[in-house]
Amino acid sequence: MAAEVRLVDLAVIKRYSLAVRQERAPAEEVLEALEDSAAIVIAALEADQSSAGTAE
Repeated sequence: MAAEVRLVDLAVIKRYSLAVRQERAPAEEVLEALEDSAAIVIAALEADQSSAGTAE
């Protein structure tokens, strides 16, 4: 059996999730979803920094 992660143990789920669709998921899928989410957050931060830099 592949490693699994209890989704309700993740800080991002505890803070921002309205509902958890399932209790567990394959760890590789969770990591992929977290990396995708991190990429979106990083892009937003970079866009904010870029717009702040052009506003000066």
